[in-house]
Amino acid sequence: MLAKSFARTYFRNAVNNGLLLVECDTSEIADGDWLEVTVAPGAVTVSVRPRDTLPGATAPAGDGTPHDSTRPAADDDGHTPSGGPGTIVARPFPPFILDILMAGGLAPYLRGQGGFEAGPSTGGRGR
Repeated sequence: MLAKSFARTYFRNAVNNGLLLVECDTSEIADGDWLEVTVAPGAVTVSVRPRDTLPGATAPAGDGTPHDSTRPAADDDGHTPSGGPGTIVARPFPPFILDILMAGGLAPYLRGQGGFEAGPSTGGRGR
């Protein structure tokens, strides 16, 4: 999921469940664009390829989407004059968040790390 921002609790709950949330400027993304998200240590990028630059693609008639004349026209292979799709640099993940995401969520991450260490039992009465 891509958005300009997420509430902190929503973000952490999503990470704990293995859902990738990417914070980035979404103003250059239009309905129907193809997106490719690349996540690496210290960097997250989103490649945006407008639907009208896909090979053989045309906007459906009457879909209500205005033609964006600011986007460069594509050749028959879908390449724009700049050589490819637009790229948005997103907010990178801290290393521990990336580790949790790569494991598929908090539970799989903890299983891989040996789980929690059991502390002294309080019998449900607190300390």
